[in-house]
Amino acid sequence: MRKTIRTFLSAVLAASMFSGFAACGESSSLISVQTPIKVFANSAVVSEGNGLALFEEELKRLTGVDIRFFQPESGAYADMVDKLFSNPNRFLWPDIVLLEPKQYADYAASGVLADITSVWENSELRKSGRIAYERVIDDLKIDNKLYGIAPVSGNGYITYVKQTWLDKAGITELPSNYEEYIQMLKTFSELSPDGYALTAPGISNKEGSYLSYLPELFWDALPDFYQNEDGIWVDGFTEDKMKAALERLTTAYREGWLDPEYTSNEVSVCKDKFSADKCGIFTYWAGIGADALMEDMEKYGEDSALVPMPPIAEVGAYIKCTSRIWAITAGCKDKEKVFEIFFGTMLDGAEGQVLWTYGVEELHWSTHAETISIGKGDKEIIYEYAEGEFHGKKSIENKNKIYKKNHLDPLLSIARWEEGKDVGFGSINAIARESWEVFRANSTLAPKISDAPELEQIQEEIMSVRVRLVNKVILGELPIEEAMEQYHQEAGEKVRDVLGFLNGSQNGKPPMAEE
Repeated sequence: MRKTIRTFLSAVLAASMFSGFAACGESSSLISVQTPIKVFANSAVVSEGNGLALFEEELKRLTGVDIRFFQPESGAYADMVDKLFSNPNRFLWPDIVLLEPKQYADYAASGVLADITSVWENSELRKSGRIAYERVIDDLKIDNKLYGIAPVSGNGYITYVKQTWLDKAGITELPSNYEEYIQMLKTFSELSPDGYALTAPGISNKEGSYLSYLPELFWDALPDFYQNEDGIWVDGFTEDKMKAALERLTTAYREGWLDPEYTSNEVSVCKDKFSADKCGIFTYWAGIGADALMEDMEKYGEDSALVPMPPIAEVGAYIKCTSRIWAITAGCKDKEKVFEIFFGTMLDGAEGQVLWTYGVEELHWSTHAETISIGKGDKEIIYEYAEGEFHGKKSIENKNKIYKKNHLDPLLSIARWEEGKDVGFGSINAIARESWEVFRANSTLAPKISDAPELEQIQEEIMSVRVRLVNKVILGELPIEEAMEQYHQEAGEKVRDVLGFLNGSQNGKPPMAEE
């Protein structure tokens, strides 16, 4: 585990958190009505301010067991998980923890997660036949062993085109290849009040936006350390396909098709520009991501009709992310019972799945007639719901938003619903559903990207060099070949060290990052 993480929290904070776990039950994690299941998670589950206590009450009503959630501040969640597991006293660990894919692999290798392979294989959940996408669970196996469950399929980004812009341009068919896509960019740029066709956030190491938000320009370029089909780690930034991507990106910027503020854009800024009708193309989350974009467009008084675009031929497939994973820890004393209660309820295809998907009735959703308004002034939107019509309630913490879901995305769940049990099925708008179907049919998992914790600092240093040089290329300040040469000069030694470590040629010793 990272040394920088271990020193992140003070001993006082850690001690109070651990004592909170200990106070929840007896000296064992054996399940009974009196002893709770202890869960460590972030606000991907209902947050405290949005009704966590009532969510816990509903879970107890369904299971007969206290399921207690401990939620640190979301910004520090990864650090808190690391700090939690750095304590050798497993009694102080939770029974279940929510992990990002990178954390899952790290903790499985370090022995802090329970092997639940046989538990899953013999579970009532699997035998029930409700799991429609077992592949999602199979993909989580490490050396044929399972350490966690992802209750939803991985999502990703899909390109949206505004129907009003297609109509104005007289385009009746979406582009199927790069040449047709470029023609659409040219036409849309002429329609734009600000002169550009699409927007995107700048190259980023944290969110992978260098890849996700401009698939039609990057194609198959992977500007990071990744493992190729032969199992060899390579630096995708130096490959010819990255150079070709930079040529396309530079052309789009120079010709004015791409937002001139691309290099400094944040995602929120891009969403605002797209919603305010400054451009007609934006790549964003599939599924309910479309719903969020449409709601923002309505706030600006714009027509919200979107068309999800299948990937052009040169892209082939959109990149699918691995979703968050729930893992039972090695500190849990009865993993079979915990598995049955926790996952059996979450994915029961009925009342439990409703709770995990939509939240608590009359707090997060309702079927009673009511009028809900969000936004203010000229950005106010008023929703009228009839008696019997399912709808999300206004957010407790953010009065300008309506609840869309709880932890489980209603479109992405791996478990089938029992007939008539999905109370919110009809509430998902057709465009959101269509975008998910297009994405699911045209997506693939990306090659494995380096996430070795030993390399975190040095990889960030290398990425900062990449970002600076890419921005110079895009702004016309540096030719591509000169940028690559400068990259070799500035980061070449570090790149060789990283690849040597990843490919096992440094006797397992990680390279040293600069202080």
